[in-house]
Amino acid sequence: MFGYININRGELAKDAAKAYQAYYCGLCQELKKSFGTKGQMLLNYDMTFLIVLLTGLYEFGHNQTEFTCPLHPTKKQTAWENQATGYAADMNVMLAYHNMEDDWRDGRAYTKKAFARAFSKDYGRIRERYPRQAAAVESYMQQLMAAEGLYRSMYLAQSSWYKEDSAMEEDTSKEKRSSIKNGASKEKETSMKEGASKENTGKGKGGEQR
Repeated sequence: MFGYININRGELAKDAAKAYQAYYCGLCQELKKSFGTKGQMLLNYDMTFLIVLLTGLYEFGHNQTEFTCPLHPTKKQTAWENQATGYAADMNVMLAYHNMEDDWRDGRAYTKKAFARAFSKDYGRIRERYPRQAAAVESYMQQLMAAEGLYRSMYLAQSSWYKEDSAMEEDTSKEKRSSIKNGASKEKETSMKEGASKENTGKGKGGEQR
């Protein structure tokens, strides 16, 4: 699960919503500084939540900057950054890299594979910087692949059983239809024979009377 966390802005106070947006913009700026414009394309609310969580947990302050956003060029935007921002940006790239690799394995999405390659060197640097986190993510991805492989095997087996059952049902249905047809044919033949026999009997009686 990646890219699913969001906030309910309607439930946030005005100051809280501004603070959350400032952390979000701070993450965007950090992704740009560390990974270029391509890094900004990975921006999501999951890692913004991580920044807010770590900031509250460790009671970090923040540095405030003003910048011009290409998406909102008419007004200066506010960005808040602290010790958690750089960490969240690195985790953002790490998780996004594995997410793209997983999309490639699942559906052979060539665009995702190409995008993952664009971050391969960045991922290598992050992996060296945070070996524990990288090992944990890689381990969970291996478990996910194993689970998906098991699911595919079960699905294929179930599909095979379904085809076999369908084939057996079709054969049984054909046998029933053939049996019914043969029975009807025999019944018709018997009926014709009985009719012919009665007719001959009637003729014989008629001859005797004459």
